[in-house]
Amino acid sequence: MSSNAGVTFEEVGLPVLGDPDEPLPETVRAILGVYPEDDQDILLLASDEKCETHGYRTTDGGISWEETDVRRWHVNADGSEVGRVDMTEPGCTALTVVPLRDSPQNAKVLCSDGTVVGTNDDGGEWTVLGELAGAADMTFTSLRDGLAVRRGNACEVEVMDTADAAGSWESISCVLEETDLEPESIAQRGDRVFVQVGGDLYRSDDGGHEWYKADEPVEE
Repeated sequence: MSSNAGVTFEEVGLPVLGDPDEPLPETVRAILGVYPEDDQDILLLASDEKCETHGYRTTDGGISWEETDVRRWHVNADGSEVGRVDMTEPGCTALTVVPLRDSPQNAKVLCSDGTVVGTNDDGGEWTVLGELAGAADMTFTSLRDGLAVRRGNACEVEVMDTADAAGSWESISCVLEETDLEPESIAQRGDRVFVQVGGDLYRSDDGGHEWYKADEPVEE
């Protein structure tokens, strides 16, 4: 967990099921999502060996956890289903699902082949919205405005922008021209954007145009 824009991180304890003196049991196979409200209040979604999803919440920064209802959009362990309350099949292998904060029944899914599909009825019906070849992850700040990170041609870690709900994409910046690492994820809040490349984190303070290693101090 970082509370200073990625400059430094502190380890957060994972939920321990059963005997607290034993390590995390094998029933928890994968972490599907981490949703922090702040540095103390964190929701974690985890998958068990049956690919069933469980939710856990901590309000003390990971010291203790309680199981909670799963009511966040998430992708299951093998990418075959996504959901918020009931799981549905988006018609592709999902890499990520992006909900609209002010309209939770709306969500967009980035598929492994670069197709973007969307729903406005909690997954009752999915519609193809567009595509972006090589995309690894995407994020949206409104129904129409979003960013994505992909492995491009001239730029190996490229940030793309859409203003029409993924119908078309435009390159706005190059995080890394050459790298052996793969782009993993992108996140945005206001003008601050983060891109993860392998185990490295990069930060932009101007909406995704200029990039710095995230461990460089933030200029206020």
